[in-house]
This record gives sequence, structure tokens and C-alpha cells, in this order.
Amino acid sequence: MRRDGRTSWLYGTIHVGRLEWLMPGPAVVQAVKAADSLALELDLTDPAVLQQLGEGLRERPGAAALPTALAQRLARQRKAACADDSVAAMRPEAQLMALQALVGRARGLDPSYGVDLVLAGTARYMGKPVVGLETPALQLRELFSDDPAAIEKSLADGLGQLESGQSLAMMETLAALWEKGDADKLARFPSWCGCLETESERAEYRRIVEGRNPGMAEGIDALMAQGKTVFAAVGALHLIGPRGVPALLAARGYEVERVRWPGGDAR
Repeated sequence: MRRDGRTSWLYGTIHVGRLEWLMPGPAVVQAVKAADSLALELDLTDPAVLQQLGEGLRERPGAAALPTALAQRLARQRKAACADDSVAAMRPEAQLMALQALVGRARGLDPSYGVDLVLAGTARYMGKPVVGLETPALQLRELFSDDPAAIEKSLADGLGQLESGQSLAMMETLAALWEKGDADKLARFPSWCGCLETESERAEYRRIVEGRNPGMAEGIDALMAQGKTVFAAVGALHLIGPRGVPALLAARGYEVERVRWPGGDAR
């Protein structure tokens, strides 16, 4: 993306990775090296960010207990994922998110190798500042609800996707698309994911994904307004559609052009 004679980069990530992806490819390394800073949704290499996030993910004192059947389903998924006690100590929706991230470990897809973490490590090695486009408080507010009925509905839907194998299939598909750099199929995600079939699922997607995009675009614009260039790396789904970050930046006067990596490899 370009404006005022300066070029910056938007890069779609996934929050899991494979061991062989730990070394970014030369095109990505050169782009990070050329930028003044790296911008991520959150800088998970910052201890203060991790502390705030950890506190917000813990089970809330006095929170309403889950219905027995739902609690049992959640416990079965923790056991299936070999999740440790730290997951069980989280609020239920955070447990679900953790389990959805862990479901691919048997297939070599591990959140410990998440693309965001790899980029943060790369930037810090280069001496580049790492900037969070969001705060832990904002993410927690957008991702979680205090409404018991909404929590139960979200859990029931998410556990159903885990139990049916849909979560694993979606993760593997997204990982394959990311590795190949298949932005065209990724852009059609709402039509093939099978996860936006009900109005509640679509509303949650609009809130959790599209609803956060304006803040990310504003954060990138603010960095550029300082006369800086930035390599902005956010979840790939934040880059698609008419409400995606690229479209919002184009509306702010940026020239946004898709970069096709050598060989189509997103790394």
C-alpha cells in the first residue's frame, strides 16, 4: 500500500504454524527489513500484554455455571486435546478458543509456531519496534460476552464444530491456502467455510472479525501519518471483503495493490 510517496505492507497471518515455517521467506524478510516498524494485532512478546491478556482470560469470579451437559462436552474436548490445567482455568469461551487453536497439533499445526510470533521474533532480532494495533482490553471486550445465554450459544456452536471435525478441516484448509498464498479462495471464505450458516454465526463473525477492522485500519493510518512505513501483519480474514482492512485503507486514500510472492508461497 502506498500514500505520500511511502510504501508499507499488509500481510495476512494465521495464528498457528508448522515447524518448517519458523524461518520466514526472503520476500517477507526483505519487506520487514525495509519497514520502520512491525504492527501486529497484539505484541505477544511483550510481558505486559501477556499479563493483561492472561488476567482477562481467567474464569470470572461469580460467573454463572455452565449447564452440566455443556460443561461435560467442554471437559471431553480438553481431554481430547491433552490441554493442561491452564486451559481449564480459563473462562469457557477462552477455553473454546484455546481448544480450536490446539486441534491441529496432531497434524503439525501448532499455535506455538504462530506466524505472528515468528514475525515478532524476526522484527525484534532486526531491532525493529513492534506495535500492537489493538489492546488486550479491546480484544477481550470484542471476543467475549458477559451474557450467559450468548456464552452458552457460542460454546454449543463451537463445540459442535470441534466434535464434528469441522474445526480441524477448516484449520487445515486455511493453512494450505496461506502456505500457497491463495488469496482468491481465501476471499471466498464466507461461501465455503460452513461456519456462517446461521444468523448468530454471521453476527459473531461481523463482530469478531469485521467489527475490529476499522480500528486496525485507523492504527495503520496513524503510524503512516507519523511519516513511518510499517509491515502490518493481521489475521488473514481481516484482509478480505468490502469491510476488510485493505478496502478501509483504500477508502482513506491509500493505493492498495496485492503483492504476489515468488512462487505463490506466502512465506
